[in-house]
Amino acid sequence: MNHQQVLKSALAGLPAERAGYFTDLGLFIEEKSHFDAHRHWMIMLLASGCELIPPVIEKEQMAAQLLQFVRKRLISIQKAAYSRDFILKKGAPMAELATEFASEVSDIALDAYRAGKIESDEPVLHVFRWPYTDDAAFPYSEDALYDEDDSA
Repeated sequence: MNHQQVLKSALAGLPAERAGYFTDLGLFIEEKSHFDAHRHWMIMLLASGCELIPPVIEKEQMAAQLLQFVRKRLISIQKAAYSRDFILKKGAPMAELATEFASEVSDIALDAYRAGKIESDEPVLHVFRWPYTDDAAFPYSEDALYDEDDSA
């Protein structure tokens, strides 16, 4: 089976950066003999969950986490892949397992973010304040703006 073709078809609609991450991860899994016994299932899970799995941790760590998940859930994965519902519901049983894996990866990524190992791409908020921190010391008060008589 051509694993890269399975993964490539799943990545077709994703943004280039996200698709590139999973393509590199798939190639890494393909190259390492350590993954030979479970490669097929690993690629199937990646293809099913590529929209949900956050691409923020290193590919080596992601591959190790995926291998651990596949080993732990191998019977469930095989039941899902060989079930009648897999065909009738267009891979929904595998997508459920991929969602479970994405949840585990999200927890790992959140822990790494909290530990400062992952940088966020969210914008940094800069706040500029007048050098006075005491509102009473600020040279203008709101009351001064409304003290003028508007009855002209």
